[in-house]
This record gives sequence, C-alpha cells and structure tokens, in this order.
Amino acid sequence: MLAVEKWAHNKPYLIALLAPQLATASRDMHQGFRHIRERRINNYQYPLPHLHSWFALYRSHRKPLIFLRSLLQFSAFGEESIGNEWGQE
Repeated sequence: MLAVEKWAHNKPYLIALLAPQLATASRDMHQGFRHIRERRINNYQYPLPHLHSWFALYRSHRKPLIFLRSLLQFSAFGEESIGNEWGQE
C-alpha cells in the first residue's frame, strides 16, 4: 500500500482525493497565485468584485458553506463528502 493510500484511510472522500493533488501541484501554485493577485489572465484584466457582497462572505462562513452543500447535494459526492461540520446549524 502506498503511503498516500495509508494517509487517506478514514479521511473524508474529497480531502483524500484533493489533498495529494494539491501537494503535487505546489511547485507551480505560485504562478496561479500571481495571476489571482494581479486579477489578470493573459491580456484580460478582471474587474474588482462588488466589495460589499464579497466582505459579507467573510462575516459569515455559513453563506459559502450553504452554497457548497446545495451544490454537492445532487452530485455523486453527496452531502457526507463535505463533512458534518460544514454549514450545519
């Protein structure tokens, strides 16, 4: 058994799936973060988002989590993939 498979045992499915991929992509992530910081891809400059609604997401972590839960409830991953601690009231 690979060390990654041992690590992923008893982890939530999405974490076990995505964490190794993020670890292998870490060397090139700085380029993606640079594009995000500059809000630019090739020659297209993205405008700033509506800051009032953007900052509202930081005041309440439940808003993005409720959206994520509703997005995944009909997927093959299912609600249990994002864990019980996410967005439950």
